[in-house]
Amino acid sequence: MKALIIFGHPNIDSFNGSMLKTVEEALKEEGHEYILKNLYDQNFNPMFTLNDLIKIQNKTRDEDIAIEQIDVVESEVIIFIFPIWWGGPPAILKGWFDRVFTEGFAFEEKEDNKIQGLLYKKKAIIFATSGSSIDNQEQRDIFSAIETILVKGTLNFCGIGNVTYRNYQEVPYTTDEVRNNILLEVKNLIKSI
Repeated sequence: MKALIIFGHPNIDSFNGSMLKTVEEALKEEGHEYILKNLYDQNFNPMFTLNDLIKIQNKTRDEDIAIEQIDVVESEVIIFIFPIWWGGPPAILKGWFDRVFTEGFAFEEKEDNKIQGLLYKKKAIIFATSGSSIDNQEQRDIFSAIETILVKGTLNFCGIGNVTYRNYQEVPYTTDEVRNNILLEVKNLIKSI
């Protein structure tokens, strides 16, 4: 199996970085190939511009986006690791979706005005972290908001129906034991794919 890891945290020494290390180790232990995209390290430009729009309309793309799309095509599972900021993923990850999951690549509009997702052979795993408590997120309905926007509104829309979503709360304030249990769950989820 080949995996694509999309890492969307600016600090590799963060808990998200620990999750990334756990994912990489588990993939290696299982003998899986993977490509790591550390969006901050690669200085990914998240700005969807007029140039991007014109290229989509002309069925062309910039070299950097072509590379990202090839990596998506060649992977069987896409693993996202990122923090929740203001009820959603960081802008760099949102911009990655805007620029990479484009019409003609990730979805297409049919003659009957229906949308067909083109990434239906892919699986996705989302590992998100947050500083908020479970109660705080439930009061603001953050769980279902992220599921609606990211899982249903983006991944499912593009045909990725098999999505595992985990949101780990209070990560900066919890105990080492809880963080170690999270990393064990991350490892087990990766080993189960």
